[in-house]
Amino acid sequence: MYTTVRESQGAINASADLLEQQRVALGEGDRGAAVGALVPLLVDQVMAEAGVVEPRVAAKAVDQARGDVSRAVSLLRSWVSCLPRQDTSSAGWRDIEVERRITPAFSEPDGGQYLGASLDYAPRLLNLDGAEAPRNGTPRDEAARDEPTGAQPEHHAETLTLPRGAARLEQQDLIAATEPTEPVDLTRRASAAGAGRGAFQQFLSRAETGALTALAYTAVREGPKQADPTLVELRAGQLPVTLTHPRTGNPVRVGTFPVTTCELVLYHVQVDSSGEHTDSRFTLGYGATAGRVERRAISAAMLDARVTRASANSPGTTTLPSDDDEWLITALDGQEATGFVEHLKLAHHVSFASDLDRVRMVGERTEEGEG
Repeated sequence: MYTTVRESQGAINASADLLEQQRVALGEGDRGAAVGALVPLLVDQVMAEAGVVEPRVAAKAVDQARGDVSRAVSLLRSWVSCLPRQDTSSAGWRDIEVERRITPAFSEPDGGQYLGASLDYAPRLLNLDGAEAPRNGTPRDEAARDEPTGAQPEHHAETLTLPRGAARLEQQDLIAATEPTEPVDLTRRASAAGAGRGAFQQFLSRAETGALTALAYTAVREGPKQADPTLVELRAGQLPVTLTHPRTGNPVRVGTFPVTTCELVLYHVQVDSSGEHTDSRFTLGYGATAGRVERRAISAAMLDARVTRASANSPGTTTLPSDDDEWLITALDGQEATGFVEHLKLAHHVSFASDLDRVRMVGERTEEGEG
C-alpha cells in the first residue's frame, strides 16, 4: 500500500535534510547533556515508556525527536533492541534507597513522612522574571548575605529503612488476599495478554503516560458507584543494580537508577454474579516506574487494583473496561497507538481509489433502482 511513496525518494531525502537543518540551526554540537539537565522529568518519561534506563542516550533521543516523546521512545527501544543481553538482576522494594516517602492514608506512619524534593507543596505560579522565587518569604540575595563566605550546604546521606505503609492494614487483615506475583520479561514475549499479573504490571510500567493517567482517572469516574482510591504509600529513591561477578561469583553492585513505587487501596466490595457480597476488605494495587514521574506509578497502581479486584469477582459479574486487562493492554500501548495514527500520513491513494470506485458503484446501482 505504501510502496508508491518510494517513487519520490529524492523528495523524501530533501524533507529529512530540511528538518535536520532546522534542528542544527538551534545549536551545534551534542545537546543531550543540556536536555537532561533542563527537562529531567521528560527524560525520565521517555526512559519509563521505553523500558530502558540510560539517561544520556534518552536525552539524545529527546533532542533528535525534537521533544516528541513517542518518537524518542521508538528511537530508544530500537537502539536497545540491537544490544546484547549480558545478565539479569533482581531487586525488591526493600532495596530502594529511599529519598522520598509519603503516606497520605496515615498522618503518622511507621517510620515517618519524608517529603523529599518535590513541587507538590509549592504554589503553581508561573515565574516570568527568571529569578528563583523565595520559599520562606526571605529574598534569595538577603539569605545569601547571611551565609558565611564560602559556606556550602551540608548534605547528610542517610539510608532509611522504612516499613511498607500497607503493612499495618495487612496485619489487621483489611486487605483482600491476592495471588503471588511473578516477574515476567515482556521483551521476550509477543504480548502481555494472558501472561498474568506480573506481566500486566510490567506493561503498566512502560505504558504511555497520558493514556495511563487518563484511563486511571476514568477508572475512578466510570460506573454507577464511584469509588476514590486511597494512596497508602508513594516511595521514590535509587534502586541498586547487583550482578554476579563472572570470575568470583560474588554479587557486585554496578550502579543505581531512580525508581518510584506506589501502593493504594480501593474500597469497593467484591460481589458474585447474584450481587451478594463475597469480600468486604480493601483491594491493594501496586505500581512502579523508572524515574520520578510519580503520576505514572499512581495510575499504574490504580489500574492494577481495578483489574485485581475484578479478577476476584465470581464469573458472570458485570465488568467495566478498566477492569479488563486485555482491553487496557490495547488502549495503553503508546507505540502501537502512535504508529497507527501517524501511518495515516503515508500514501493511501491506492486503497482510497478502491474505496472511491466502491462508493461510485453503490451510487450508480441506487440511481438505477430508483429509475
